[in-house]
Amino acid sequence: MFFNRRMYPRMHNLFLETPHWQEVGRLLEAMTQEQPMFPALKLVEQKDRFVLEARLPGVENEDLHVSVQGKTVYLEGERKAPETSNSRYHRQERGFGSFRRALTLPMDIDANAVRASREDGILRLDLPKNQEMMPRAIKIN
Repeated sequence: MFFNRRMYPRMHNLFLETPHWQEVGRLLEAMTQEQPMFPALKLVEQKDRFVLEARLPGVENEDLHVSVQGKTVYLEGERKAPETSNSRYHRQERGFGSFRRALTLPMDIDANAVRASREDGILRLDLPKNQEMMPRAIKIN
């Protein structure tokens, strides 16, 4: 960021006072807002699996690619902007475009047993732990 947050209110007011600079003021406002990672993820560990949920509103299944390699899960895709030919945004807080997330888990996953489902814009991945990597008790004779 090329200026600090204390300077922002003064710059913003300056731009709002001049009509042709209002668009620049909106741009500066957007630049100072922190953008969260997309998609937002939730990872839960259970006894024999991990469950990963990703919030993906506005992303179509055909625009989403999920893969697993070892203990890393990859989510790649694109959230396309809606057509707005006769509109003008006054505020736009949703991001659009391509995304890529890589999440490394504590242990390897059985890639052949991964299951994916989607409901209400939330992708759910059931990621079974690799049984060969699971700790096991050894009986002493």
